[in-house]
Amino acid sequence: MDLVCSQAVNDTLNALRSGAMTSNETLDEYLTLENTLGANCSDWWLSSINRTSFDFMDDVSSETSNSSYFDREENPSYFSRDYRIVGTFFQGLILLVGVLGNLLVVMVVYRTRSMHSPTNCYLVSLAAADCVVLIASVPNEILSYYVIGSQWIWGPIGCAVFVFLQNLGINASSLSLTAFTVERYIAICHPMKAQSVCTVKRAKKIVGGVWAFAFCYSSPWLGLTVTEPIHYKGFQTVERCAMKLSRQEYLGYFFADIVVFYLVPLLLSCVLYGLIARVLFNGHFNKYPEVCRHDNQSSVDPTKSSRVQVVKMLVVVVVIFATLWLPYRGMLVYNSFATMYSKASFMDLWFLMFAKTCVYINR
Repeated sequence: MDLVCSQAVNDTLNALRSGAMTSNETLDEYLTLENTLGANCSDWWLSSINRTSFDFMDDVSSETSNSSYFDREENPSYFSRDYRIVGTFFQGLILLVGVLGNLLVVMVVYRTRSMHSPTNCYLVSLAAADCVVLIASVPNEILSYYVIGSQWIWGPIGCAVFVFLQNLGINASSLSLTAFTVERYIAICHPMKAQSVCTVKRAKKIVGGVWAFAFCYSSPWLGLTVTEPIHYKGFQTVERCAMKLSRQEYLGYFFADIVVFYLVPLLLSCVLYGLIARVLFNGHFNKYPEVCRHDNQSSVDPTKSSRVQVVKMLVVVVVIFATLWLPYRGMLVYNSFATMYSKASFMDLWFLMFAKTCVYINR
């Protein structure tokens, strides 16, 4: 199907560029293409011409400027109705639940004095960072399903601010999770040291340092974005949010993001949680009998059971973090190498929605 779609689309674009086909004929050709090959080919056409909103630095080089693209709707959009419905429903639900849930965490911890602990300091930081990501990303992502092409409506300042906030939230979230992991490791594996190291005052300082580092690291995006015009025949000129430099010039930045905010936290979490599991199972279980007998009945020691639950929870945290970030990070790495070697980028629209939705779920 992709080969047939590719040939049909290329023939149409070549005819348009050569001047052998008028804009109305192009529209008729596209409608014929859609009716003949069905929705799958229509989605392939969309993925080949449409640039998604500038979200999480997923800018992909394509020649869409000064070109004509049409849709049968009165207010043109380059996503199928099914795509818009699915994206709006699931991402809108994630936005609502995620923001309310994270705000609830912040409010409960803030108002409950007994919950002012080092662990909860990191959880509040994580919740705040997740709120920033959701608010700065999801509404614009949903909006992009309904505007013309890759239209950006918030102007150059909005372009810079939203991209900055997305990166700030993602980076602060990853660092907060890492700090939480280290704090858990010290508290469980070195309880004597934890009495002086794992304090609320120190936790607040670490959280402040996390946000300061994330702010400084993300601040270049305030000057690396730009809005540029897109010309669609038959429609007024619109703007899109893009990067000032070519994608190749950002590769170092992209790979630094992956290493510092994905690979390092993931590997560190695996190592520390492995050490925690070893301490919980081997370091302390021998001190407690595995089976308590009462009236010839055996039952599992509640201490052991609770520690098994702790280990399971820690494993789940690592698996969720790795799994939900993998589709997007993997696509970013592939497209970066594809750009380096002049190969076509992978931009299947449904997979892109899936990858971004996974990131939002992780909030």
